[in-house]
Amino acid sequence: MSRSRFVTTRLTSAEASDLWSRSDHASAFTRPDYLEKLVDEVEWWGVEHSGEVIAARNLLRSTPCL
Repeated sequence: MSRSRFVTTRLTSAEASDLWSRSDHASAFTRPDYLEKLVDEVEWWGVEHSGEVIAARNLLRSTPCL
C-alpha cells in the first residue's frame, strides 16, 4: 500500500506571493507584500505534496509597542 507524503518547507516571499496570486481564497489579510509592511518579520511555510506546494501559512513576529 502506498502512502501519501506531505512535507513542510520554508518558502521565500516570492514563492508565497506566487501561491497567493493563484489562490481562490486570497484576500488582503493574507497578501504577502501587505503583511511584510505591517510587521517586523514574516516567515512563510508551505506544505508540499508530490513536489507541489499545496498550502501556505505565515508566522508573524512584531516588536510590542510600549
